[in-house]
Amino acid sequence: MIGRNVSTTSTVGISATEGTTISLGEDCMLAIGVQLRADDGHPIFDVHTEKRVNVSRDIVIGAHVWLGYNSAVLGES
Repeated sequence: MIGRNVSTTSTVGISATEGTTISLGEDCMLAIGVQLRADDGHPIFDVHTEKRVNVSRDIVIGAHVWLGYNSAVLGES
């Protein structure tokens, strides 16, 4: 979901896979080079337990947030 009056100065990278979501509140500003990534782009497994260690997670950004030049927001842990 993207709130009202969200603006960006250039392309923003957004990646949400495996059922994750990315939410931006109202009146957010995103500078050039911002990345919003709910996933790593590939799974990583622990060699001993064979369990996945980088599960994709949602991103929730509230209202009136400014994300500066080349900032990255990763899924919640």
